[in-house]
Amino acid sequence: MASAVTRTDDDREAWHPEQAIPLPVALAAASRGRDGVRPGDAADLMITASDPGTLDPVKLRGIEVIGTLLNGRWTHRSL
Repeated sequence: MASAVTRTDDDREAWHPEQAIPLPVALAAASRGRDGVRPGDAADLMITASDPGTLDPVKLRGIEVIGTLLNGRWTHRSL
C-alpha cells in the first residue's frame, strides 16, 4: 500500500511520482475492487492501531498492526 501511494520503498525520492495512487484506490486494488468487507466474505484482514486513511502516506509503513486474520482465523494478536 505504502509503495503504491508514495511510489518509494523508503525515504528516497519517489520513483515515477506521477504513478502514485490514492490510498482508497490502492486498497480497492488489493481487494479485487471491493470497497469493504461484508458478512460471509472470504477475507484476509489486517487490524491496525490507527486508521490508515488519516495518516500522512509516508507513515503507512510504520503503522502498528494489532492483529491479522487469514480466512477468518486469527493468525496474530498483539492485545
